[in-house]
Amino acid sequence: MPALSGERGDVVVERVLSTRQSVAYATMSVSVGFEYGFASSSGGRPVGWFFNNELPEHQTMRLTGSGGRVHVRITRLEMVKPRRARVKWEWVRPPAGSVVKSYYEINFEQLVPVLDLPPEREVTVEKLSPAEDGTPQSLVRITHHDLPIEWVDAMRAYWDFHLAYSASLAPINQ
Repeated sequence: MPALSGERGDVVVERVLSTRQSVAYATMSVSVGFEYGFASSSGGRPVGWFFNNELPEHQTMRLTGSGGRVHVRITRLEMVKPRRARVKWEWVRPPAGSVVKSYYEINFEQLVPVLDLPPEREVTVEKLSPAEDGTPQSLVRITHHDLPIEWVDAMRAYWDFHLAYSASLAPINQ
């Protein structure tokens, strides 16, 4: 993995979803992964895993040096339904020298952090006044703190995608 400059930056993206606050929160909890998949705990906090192993190797080697796999350990820090969720978002990879050929060979307890300081991500959902036609409206904001400056643009695009996806699901989830 290329050396990072050490500079950090934040990403803030937001979008109005045409749905109730509770539905917007539930939709975001699945889309951005703070409500599901938590099977163990660390220091009393639920810990879960999010995987994406479908990217071509050349796209993810720059990010984590993980041979085409991106692994993120998500640790819940705070949840205030249906208004706010805050998690530690820690990119992890297999230890140096290990070769993992498939998802099923991963020993998740041995994955090591990619960054010395894991970023935190916060999702807030604010109830807005209804639209003129009476449709409920909610403002969803995703803030991803302390990202390596080299990753800020990519993560902004990533979270913009998730907000667009969630906006498309919101009317279905009424």
